[in-house]
Amino acid sequence: MSIKSRLIILFLAFSLIPAVFIGLLLLENGRRYIERNTLSNLSFLAVMKKAQLLEFLQAKKEVARVFSSDDRIAGTLARMRGMSEAEKTMEGRELGDYLRADKRPLDEEIIEIHLLDLSGVVVASTDPDFVGRDESGEPYFREGLEKSNIQEASIHRHAGRVHYYIPVSAPVLSGGEIVGVLMNGYSITLADELVTGERLERLGDEPSEIERRAGVDIFIVNRDGLLLTSSRKAPDLAPLSERIQTFPIEECLARSSDALGMWVDKVGKNVWGASECVNIQDGPRWALVVEQEESYAVAPLKNVNYIIFLVGACVAVVAVFISYSTALAITRPIDKLRKGAMEFATGNLDYRVGIAGKDELAALSRSFDGMAGDLKKVTASRDELARETAERVRAIEALRLSETKYRNLVDTSLAGIFRSTFDGELLFANAALARIFDFDSHEEMVREGAAPRYRDPSSREEFLGILREKGRVDAFEVEALTRTGEVKTVLMSATVLHGVISGTMLDITGLKRAEEVRREAERSRALSELSDAMANVVTDYQGVLDTIAKYIGDLVRVPCVIRLLSADGKWLEPVAVYHNEKRLQDELNGFIAANPQRSDRGVGGRVVSEGRQLSFGSPEEIWKTIRPEYRAVMERLGISSSLVTPLRSEGRVIGLVACFRPKEGESFTQAEKLLLQDLADRAALAISIARLFRETRSYARELERSNADLQNFAYIASHDLKEPLRMIDGYLRLIERKYAGSLDEEARKRISFASAGAARMQKIIDDLLEYSRVTTQARPFEPVDTREVLEEVLGNLTIAIKESRAVIQKGGLPRVMADPVQLSQVFQNLLANAIKFRDKARRPEIRVLAVEGENEWVFTVADNGIGIDPAHLDKVFDLFQRLHGPEYPGTGLGLAISKKVVERHGGRIWVESEPGAGSRFHFTIPKTAFPGEGEGGGAP
Repeated sequence: MSIKSRLIILFLAFSLIPAVFIGLLLLENGRRYIERNTLSNLSFLAVMKKAQLLEFLQAKKEVARVFSSDDRIAGTLARMRGMSEAEKTMEGRELGDYLRADKRPLDEEIIEIHLLDLSGVVVASTDPDFVGRDESGEPYFREGLEKSNIQEASIHRHAGRVHYYIPVSAPVLSGGEIVGVLMNGYSITLADELVTGERLERLGDEPSEIERRAGVDIFIVNRDGLLLTSSRKAPDLAPLSERIQTFPIEECLARSSDALGMWVDKVGKNVWGASECVNIQDGPRWALVVEQEESYAVAPLKNVNYIIFLVGACVAVVAVFISYSTALAITRPIDKLRKGAMEFATGNLDYRVGIAGKDELAALSRSFDGMAGDLKKVTASRDELARETAERVRAIEALRLSETKYRNLVDTSLAGIFRSTFDGELLFANAALARIFDFDSHEEMVREGAAPRYRDPSSREEFLGILREKGRVDAFEVEALTRTGEVKTVLMSATVLHGVISGTMLDITGLKRAEEVRREAERSRALSELSDAMANVVTDYQGVLDTIAKYIGDLVRVPCVIRLLSADGKWLEPVAVYHNEKRLQDELNGFIAANPQRSDRGVGGRVVSEGRQLSFGSPEEIWKTIRPEYRAVMERLGISSSLVTPLRSEGRVIGLVACFRPKEGESFTQAEKLLLQDLADRAALAISIARLFRETRSYARELERSNADLQNFAYIASHDLKEPLRMIDGYLRLIERKYAGSLDEEARKRISFASAGAARMQKIIDDLLEYSRVTTQARPFEPVDTREVLEEVLGNLTIAIKESRAVIQKGGLPRVMADPVQLSQVFQNLLANAIKFRDKARRPEIRVLAVEGENEWVFTVADNGIGIDPAHLDKVFDLFQRLHGPEYPGTGLGLAISKKVVERHGGRIWVESEPGAGSRFHFTIPKTAFPGEGEGGGAP
């Protein structure tokens, strides 16, 4: 083999072997980078979808709980337990109309609402075909009798229709007793819309860039491994029709473990993916799987392969050309020298090699026939030249490969890469940085010189200050503004070299948003649980305080104390103390009781005056208001730092919640501080409500005692007045009979006036006694037929009706629970007034009727009498109120007695009237259940 061929092969080997090695290394590093980045993105997408799913299900669970607390629903279910089947059907139909008209529109994603009685039978539904169906075997009914529940997605077949839905149920309580179960049915397609991003699009948002990538498939399977949502790889499959048994699903359902990595999917293809186990309390366990086919995931490498192949081909062509040229340049003079040597060997000393130039070979050719040593020197120079040439070729190729590698990494990087000056001039930006700031290309961004804009200018000064001081910045989080004004959260790292800033920028906006969603979900759950806990003890003032202290202590896992401002506002009095250890609970109680706090000094004083949350990170700050002998107790109780949160109600501080930890410094996180402030605001509202309940009960007891004293006084005073009046009346009658012949006309007139006054006073006393007997001599309520009561009253008024020629019209009257004697008084007073205050110019016409309301009967007594001035309508029911002259006798107590009777029955009474147009007196009697029957107040 010739020297030229050997040189060409050697030069090609030195050129192509490093190029191939570097190319393969680049490919392997690129694949690893894409694998890590893709798995990270898929894991983030799975976590985000899980958070969205849990938030959606919790919201639907809260909707069911709110619906189940509806007073009309609870009251109707309670009444239906004693109804006949016909009455249940009628009530169920009305309740179904109410659910369709008033409840289902509140959540447009509900497909149907069922109400079930305690036996599991559907008594009302937005779908009338379901009424009467026995659902007692369904898990949502059994679990719903105890608490709010989300059932596994299921298939229901009814009336020839197939329903795929997720039942969400909650118990319906009336008076603290469970009377049934409410179930909201949500279409299974809602879960499908969540994972596909269609729900976000309907809400005006857009799916993330990860979801839109080619080959990405997101689906959910239930605890039985059945496909719950649609899959891009099997779009025609119906829900719950196919079982999936791939690696992430087995990990979740069998071992409750999330998965991240590579596996074979349900159609036998290699995929990269991540999975999340979705556990809803003790309800459904689902597996949420996010996959991307490996062929799509590594697709970016195809372009890199093409580029490396093209560069390699170019390098090979250039290497062949350079190798051949170099070998030719070296061997051609040698051939001439060889020919010259052969000529010299033959003794042809006149032969000239003819190599032009001033290099070593030319010098050799000029001195070749002189000295053999010169020939050896020329040969050595040739070898040195070959080595130097090879080294230069290798250096050029290494530099070219390094530049290609750097450019490829910069162009394909998902992180933004930039170079800029301290003055804000942008010198370089890659495509990823341009995408972050909404530019069409990195060339456009550099051309406009648009360096990243900081939302807060002080952040830029802080970033540059760290760079000037330390020469580098790692993971600096800041909010930046894009070209369109959108705010994004980015993570920056940078170094300084020769006054130029070189750095990277990563967009973490989506990650921050997911973290905020998770925190908000935890906050909503905590507030909801605290509200539920306080709802059970809202009427127990101390119970509310103890519940708040225990809940906050358990939630943050720290001891805590609630102090409230005293009545004079000078002290912060301890009202509730909590420690999770009973022994330390008693010691903490003693410690708090022995160290009173004034509201104008110390830790508590600052919180009251400033009205904001304060954190104290050292024992010395807390000890300022603690007696010295109790500092050892503080150490045993683990009080080294504290967080004091004000209790604010109606714009003022009413107390505080102090939480303690044994760790010094900022031992409470920002999330805990925000959560404690929200809980404190909710707790302050509950404390104010509990105080109001306590004061209301006190006022009610005082009012009840005052009313009893007043009634006893009226009864006793009336009895004591009747005897003197009878004596006066008797003496007047005796004088009138015995001295009738001796008295003149004026004396007889005065005696007549005195007798009439005594009689009127006797009538007033009798009416006062009747007024007091409404409560002192009341009878228990019993079923009363108001038609019979009216007939009895009309019998009592027979003479007055005949004398006045009154016409009485009677409508349909119901049966009610009432005191029959007192109800007779009301009818007699109203009918007697209608006859007494008649218009002399026309015949009296009186109508008595009753109209059924939702929860009461409304009775009406209407006449065509003289009427009442509207200015006096509010006075007619007061004691001793008479609006007419002596031509209409009376004491002014009849309507007052009627009002008191109606109010004793839990009703209302009022009048509508105009002078000359008659009056319409209305009063109500509530519907109540008859003993041994269903709901009361029905027509006889």
